[in-house]
Order: sequence, then C-alpha cells, then structure tokens
Amino acid sequence: MLYDFDTDLDKLLSEYDYCVCGSGPSGMSVATTLVNAGKKVIILEGGGKQYSDRSQSLYESKSSVAGFNGYYSLTGTRARYLGGTSNFWSGRCKPFLEYEFSRSPGGDLPGWPITFKDMNDYLEPAMRIVDLDPEKGFTDPYDARLSTDNIEPDVFQPSPPTRFAQKYQDFMENNPGVHTFVNANVTELEVGEKGRISAVTVKSYDGQVASVKAKHFILAMGAIENARILLLSDSVYPKGVGNEHDMVGRCFMEHYNVKMGEFIPNPEYWEGREIASFYTTEKFVKEDNIGAANLHMWILGDAGSDQGGRLGPLRYMIQDFSCHFDLTDKLQWLLKHKCGGTGVITTLTEQIPNKDSRVTLLDDVDELGMRKINLHWDMNAFDARTIRTQAIRLAKDVAELKIGRVKLPEYITDESVAIDSMAHAHHIGTTRMAAEAKHGVVDSNAKVFGVDNLHVAGPSVFSTGGGGNPTMPGIQLALRLADHLLATETA
Repeated sequence: MLYDFDTDLDKLLSEYDYCVCGSGPSGMSVATTLVNAGKKVIILEGGGKQYSDRSQSLYESKSSVAGFNGYYSLTGTRARYLGGTSNFWSGRCKPFLEYEFSRSPGGDLPGWPITFKDMNDYLEPAMRIVDLDPEKGFTDPYDARLSTDNIEPDVFQPSPPTRFAQKYQDFMENNPGVHTFVNANVTELEVGEKGRISAVTVKSYDGQVASVKAKHFILAMGAIENARILLLSDSVYPKGVGNEHDMVGRCFMEHYNVKMGEFIPNPEYWEGREIASFYTTEKFVKEDNIGAANLHMWILGDAGSDQGGRLGPLRYMIQDFSCHFDLTDKLQWLLKHKCGGTGVITTLTEQIPNKDSRVTLLDDVDELGMRKINLHWDMNAFDARTIRTQAIRLAKDVAELKIGRVKLPEYITDESVAIDSMAHAHHIGTTRMAAEAKHGVVDSNAKVFGVDNLHVAGPSVFSTGGGGNPTMPGIQLALRLADHLLATETA
C-alpha cells in the first residue's frame, strides 16, 4: 500500500520483517523479491511521488576534486523522489565480465570477494526487471565490427529505460505485503542490544517523527546517502555504524568521461554510420595493468548554418550533448543539426578503488538537522595512466584499422597537464564489498561488518567499478542479497 508519512502514520505496523530504505532500482528489486516470498516489507522513500525542489535540496553539498576538472553538482546527479534516479537514467545495460572478478584492481585494495558466477546467476532476472530480452543478449548495435588486441566492439542492450515508480505502481498501491511511505526521510540508524539495528528514525518535512522497527534493514539510497546515514548514526559508535576501520565513505568511484581526441574519419568505414563503440579487451587491461573502458567514437557535424557570433559555442555545446547521448531527433526543435563531420572520441572509463576519493560529513546541516555531505573526488596516478594509455593505443589502432586519423589533446601526450575529465553521474563504492572489514564496509553477502541485521544494496557495494553502466549489475547484487536473506531465515 502507498502512503504519505506526513498523513498516514497510523498505518505503520509495530514491526516489519524487512525495512528497505530507498525506492530506486536496487531497493525495489530487493523489496519485490521479499514481498513475493511472503514477507512484510516497508519501503521508505525520502522524496514524494513526484519531484520537488524541497526534497531535492536535501542533496545540497560540497565537493572538491584532485587531478582533473570539477564534479557535477551532487544535487543534479541524483533524483530524490519515488523511483529514485531511475526517473532519468539513460537505460544502457552491460554486464560485468568474468575476468573482472579475478584481477587485482590495481591499487592497495583487493578485488571482489565473490565470483563471477555469484553475480551472473542473477543476470537473466535482472534483465527482465529492466525490460530487456534475455534471449537477445548483448550485441553491438552500432556494428563497429573491427577488433585488435586492445579493442573490440562494445556490446550492450538498452532498457526502454525502465522507470521504477511507474513499473511498480500497482505493486506499491495494491499489494498488502508492502507498505511504501513517501516523504519518509531516514535520519538515523538506531542501535539496540548486541549492536543490532533496532529501528530507523524517520522524519517528514512537516515535523512528523517516528521510529520504524523491523527485524532486518537494507540501505538502498545510493552511494552518497548510504555512506551518509552510516556516518550520521554515531550515537553508539562514534565513527558511525560499520566504520571501525574508517572505510565508510571511502573508495567513491565514478566513470571518467574524457575527450580522448578528435579524428578525421575514413569515408570507407564511416559511410552510413555516425557512431562506433569499442571496449578494452581483457588482454589489454591485464597486460598493461589499467582500468577498463567503453571508447565511444561519433561524428560531429555542423551545428546549424551560422557558426559565428556569440551563439557559436552554445550551438556546439548543444550538439555535443545531443550527438553523444543519441538525442538528435528529440532536440531538433532547439537546434537544427546532424551528427556528421569531424569525429570525436569520448569514454566511459573505470576508476580504481581509491581511499582518498571519499564521502565525509560537514558541520553544516540541512532542514532535517542532518549533516551535509562533502565529496572529494580524486584521480590518482593509476587512473591518469589508464586514460593516457587507452587514448594512445586507441589512436594507433584507429589508424591501423583505417577508421580515421586521431589528434590527441595535450593532456594525453603531456603528463604535466591535468586531464580534462567530467563524470557520468555513476555513484559507485563508499560501502565496498570485501572479505575483511579492513578493506571494506560489507561482506560477501552485503552485510555490514559488525552488524547482524543491516545490509546494503546497490552499486555502493561494488568492489570495482568496471567499464559499464552500474544500474543492472546493482540489481543483480540486490536480487542475490534478497535470496541470501530468505535462505538465512530458513537455514
């Protein structure tokens, strides 16, 4: 049933089997699995049924960067209302590859404590959740065709994309096994006997406060908020829940969006196509000890007939955005343009787990009295070498394959120049999965170290970020968590 925390407090039960904090893809995937198994579940969503400035303002925070240009506004890279960031995700889905579970991530931290099979067993149900066809699998929709020892055609499958609030509307409104409360902001984990979580403190925007009790709790609020609530819950554990080894909030990972260069296209290859997408090979990643990446080549044409004057840069910016995110048809009303002409190479590049890239708390508080976030996003020497190695090798391969001729930017060829990079708004890490507490926040079953009844769902538990979009793999791990919880109950 779907309720509002401001008006429907009388609908709260004295205790639930499971409390899921967050209604995005991972949280909803855990909740539906548990409810379908006959469990009584409450879903707590901090936002409303629709977007509101008031809810979104609770994401206001500060950020600092090291090694490259700045980060997007944290307010603008997440959606704080029912369905979470699925309300504006692009839908690109690519699974983790098998070798990513057996390699060292390249720094002073170990890789995954689980196997590829542990995650891959949940690929088909995760695909169905995001409305993909498992029989179709993952293909090269751009027909890149060509391969070398370093690159191969990228394969993926686009979700429509699935909007979780709409997909599960009937489930939330009419299934008696689930109570979904909007405007229900989790502000603290209440620690009870033997270090177990006894309840979560929940506040509305209009002054309603309650303790929601459950036997088990799952944090599924995204990498930023999962870390935030663990750090904020310091009434019993001064460093925060699960933070004995100071790992909560650390290893925040993104995907680097780097302009690798421009290229002059070879007409023989580009005739009839405007986009080609490649992926780093296992051989390249392992032998050169670098991160993985999607390398996206696309043709940029004239942004309207008049390129002079003050609006020229704006036209190119709009076209860059349109062509990169395949929005050409939808944005013709704003600017008549075509994606053809000079070539541009951009990336979705993996970031190494890095303890210095982290979420911490500020002294400033929001309107609910919660300390705000400070994000320090750090590019280290490994990441810089990954990007430069990928760009230089790709430039050589593009020439040898007769795709085109690449002009590399100065920050690729000169290591003294800071790399110009943006991010993809993929929030990964901060509660990473590890075999030991000194290397992470949750164990191989996504249970918070030292707390028997607290688990975390979503990409915040990723041990490494991989070179693909995180939503579908996050759902895979959420389904695995739900099965673990149910199996533990019956063991």
